[in-house]
Amino acid sequence: MNIKNYIYLTMAFPLMLLALVGCSKDDDGPSDIRMPISFSGLGSEEITRAGEVSLSEYITDFTVYGINGMVNAGSFTRKFVVFPDYQVWYTANSANTTSSNSSNWEYVGTNKNSVEQTIKYWDENTDRHYFWAVGNASKDINKVVDANGNGLVDTLSVGITNDDVKDRKESLYYSDPKCVGNADYNKPVQLTFHDFASKIRVGFYESVEQPSQTENSGKLYKVTGLQFFGINDDGSFSDDASENVCLKGDFVEEGTVDITYDYDYTKMVANASVTPSKINKVESFGTLSSEVSVDHPLTTSSANALFATNGDEQYTYVIPYNNTKGLTIKCNVKVESDSDWQPLYATVPATYTNWQPNHSYTYIFKIVSAKDQTIIMLDDVLIDNWLKGGYQDEDEWKNW
Repeated sequence: MNIKNYIYLTMAFPLMLLALVGCSKDDDGPSDIRMPISFSGLGSEEITRAGEVSLSEYITDFTVYGINGMVNAGSFTRKFVVFPDYQVWYTANSANTTSSNSSNWEYVGTNKNSVEQTIKYWDENTDRHYFWAVGNASKDINKVVDANGNGLVDTLSVGITNDDVKDRKESLYYSDPKCVGNADYNKPVQLTFHDFASKIRVGFYESVEQPSQTENSGKLYKVTGLQFFGINDDGSFSDDASENVCLKGDFVEEGTVDITYDYDYTKMVANASVTPSKINKVESFGTLSSEVSVDHPLTTSSANALFATNGDEQYTYVIPYNNTKGLTIKCNVKVESDSDWQPLYATVPATYTNWQPNHSYTYIFKIVSAKDQTIIMLDDVLIDNWLKGGYQDEDEWKNW
């Protein structure tokens, strides 16, 4: 399934081609000629359907980690911690004011925690340098290093809230680990950042056929009204319908994200997952982008489905989580042949609610007709393919 609408944020790390002779020994290892590492060349973009957004639109600083070491007999041994947990910050029009700043990004000086940071250099006497980073250096990051001391598995723990992921500047961005071999020292180093958030959009269309015994058999009724029910504190649906599109399920409100880096001389993997501390039973996806009425009936085309929006944004950002119970929605639907509202239910199966970081999900619901002019709502969910639908017979879900 093509549920991997990745958001890639990339940042180049070119190195200043500056030879420093006779420098004093630093904690990244001795060398007669050392080249300073500078974080620069912000060409990062978020790839979305709406266009491209620079990384600097979302974060103005990040925390970088780095080690170097040797490969011997198929195993990596760490030599020095080059970047223990350095903050790197952006200042406009500051490029080339220091040897460690070539493109407005600086790490030498006093960071936000009032800690002094010194310049770092490549160590030509090592086989490997590894780099990895977490966006938004203001976040409290707890670093857990593996027991063997080689830094082959590091876990960074960061607190996160639902409000964080919705505010793109407060969301969590984490990079893939990057391995640079000795032959590539002094070349630009590029990290790929991922947005930890998942994003979801919800859409609707109709296919309400008129009864077969009428002269208009096979033609569609017009859906002239569509409302939605909220969720009570006890998890039940409210009695009153409104324009607000709500889905019932498990949505993380607060939690701790563990970003685990598993890397050696052959592979590099970053895994991020959340441990919830607070769960909400409802998420709002805004209101429909246009009204459904007699003058503006609901679309009959899945390709032109009517989506819920928050302002101009179709997607709602959520903390990625395995929603094992799936999602449920309750609607009020009205068709041109009936003046009464018909309450309907639909579900998104749990198979399609195991949300992953940096992925987008599209759920489209189709309103259809069944025998005796009963209107039902299918659980047609658009991720990559359309799923078979079902219908609710009293309190039991049945397959078509």
